[in-house]
Amino acid sequence: MRKAKSVNAKLQQQPKAVKPAPGATAQLRSSGGWDGQPIPQQWPDPPAEEAYYGLAGDVVRTIEPHTEASPVALLIQTLQCFGNIVGRTAYFTAEASKHFMNLYGVLVGVTSVGRKGSSWAQVSRIFRIVDREWGQTESEQTRILSGLSSGEGLIWAVRDPITKQEAIREKGSYRTTGEYQDVQTDRGVSDKRLFVYESEFASPLQMMAREGNTLSVVLRQAWDSGDLNTLTKNSPAKATGAHVSVVGHVTRDELRRELSTTDMANGFANRILWVCATRSKELPEGGNLTDSDLGPLVERLKDAVAFAQNVGEMKRDPAIKELWARTYHELTTGRRGLLGPSRLGQKHRPCGWLVCKRFWTSPPWCVRSIYWRLFLCGSIV
Repeated sequence: MRKAKSVNAKLQQQPKAVKPAPGATAQLRSSGGWDGQPIPQQWPDPPAEEAYYGLAGDVVRTIEPHTEASPVALLIQTLQCFGNIVGRTAYFTAEASKHFMNLYGVLVGVTSVGRKGSSWAQVSRIFRIVDREWGQTESEQTRILSGLSSGEGLIWAVRDPITKQEAIREKGSYRTTGEYQDVQTDRGVSDKRLFVYESEFASPLQMMAREGNTLSVVLRQAWDSGDLNTLTKNSPAKATGAHVSVVGHVTRDELRRELSTTDMANGFANRILWVCATRSKELPEGGNLTDSDLGPLVERLKDAVAFAQNVGEMKRDPAIKELWARTYHELTTGRRGLLGPSRLGQKHRPCGWLVCKRFWTSPPWCVRSIYWRLFLCGSIV
């Protein structure tokens, strides 16, 4: 507890910059877009500048001059990585459920050259340094994996120890005593954090459409509670307390083609934050962001992670309670399918901003920006 307070005091000394990198959507739309195709007129405007508040915004501002990636793509993946690294620690309570910081987000581009992959490379580079055990690239223990194909495969990546009963044999004999004992056949996975990165999100969508595939069901279980299982006779694995985050990259045409009407209606699609992303600029020579440039930012992120892992339950202050009460009805009722009701609003995803900024509560303008500009406008693909 003393350590958490000292870390918090140290972090509060950091400057609270609020100005984001200027958005380029209007400029790109009028000029035909960097991707070689015009940006659709219904493409949402960038989030309000308040979305780039605090440490998460500082991460974006540090990277943005050195990449062609969209600032909002950098922001969302920053929050996803941070929320996965801290694990099942900071949370909000809704009725009897604890909602942690594991976030599902998919970057949707007009074309395949929207620099979605560049945004992931930049963000993951930082967080692999923040928690080297989480992000180690050449180890069986890495918590960043790809290749979603089945629910059983996802469970296996975060499985509990597996035991089975075996008959006890008499000493020096093959005869059994009639009694049984539990024998561990697999030690399971001790680190329940899992960050799934899918550069071709159309592939998991295709897998979900296959008859008998359980991927959609298990992903919903992971989002809701972290307790995963299937009633498959030949798959004894199950997982409890899993902390699964998913980031995917897809083009708009692939998404329209592969996302089934079933997944639009059954709650899978509205557990995902769909983020419209496009190339922000042209950098023929690339960026020049060195590890030494990232040093101070990495240390601040390490301190923020240490703080978040000691936060526990977060609560709204009176001003946020009032705002939540006014917006609750529209966020949770009224529309069907992909656009509603908004499970993202129910799961209180602003907690990623809260602990990343080291605040127990958030000013109303920040929450307003998060809900309306990201969770609602960000769904329009």
